Amino acid sequence: MLITLGVLLVQIGMIGGFISSLRGTLRRKNLQLNQAMERISNMAVRDELTGIYNRRRLIEVLQGEVARAARGDAQFSICLFDLDYFKQINDKRGHPIGDRVLSDCAAAVEGLIRNVDTFGRFGGEEFLLIMPMTNADAASIAANRLRKRIAALKFIDDEGDPFEVTVSIGVATSAADAAHETNAILRRADKALYAAKAAGRNCVKLADSAC
Repeated sequence: MLITLGVLLVQIGMIGGFISSLRGTLRRKNLQLNQAMERISNMAVRDELTGIYNRRRLIEVLQGEVARAARGDAQFSICLFDLDYFKQINDKRGHPIGDRVLSDCAAAVEGLIRNVDTFGRFGGEEFLLIMPMTNADAASIAANRLRKRIAALKFIDDEGDPFEVTVSIGVATSAADAAHETNAILRRADKALYAAKAAGRNCVKLADSAC
């Protein structure tokens, strides 16, 4: 009887160990699954090169801000900007250097924005910053801060030659956009961006003053 009881206890211990091991395996598998799902989710909204938000996510956030502004809940501003003479950088120094410039500029901007802001790559060398609860004056100050930060970056190409990069920025604010449409405020910011380029680049233009 004692032998049988001893064997039974050993078997129970083995079963308990197996269950504990199985639980550990399941926890690891669940963690791996969650990590895989997170990577897939990020791929849908993140730019592959820079790691910042992509155009799809930016449009989603912008539509939400436009809807809130239309209800009178909050004012917001956007900064649409691109790198000056970026095509020349790619042509002269090579696309790998151009990719590095995009990534470093994106990282520099991310280091300056607020937690409530949404920043991403809108396409090519063009970026979009969405700033909730921000009027035109505050947006202009933020845009100039970003412009100066990027202008302060130092780059070196594969030949060892140093170079710098500047940006032109167009700012638009929801309060001045009577249509309350996503495309409308983007068009106004884009028009301000081209006004900044026409003014000599490396500057900020507000949509109202650009119209």
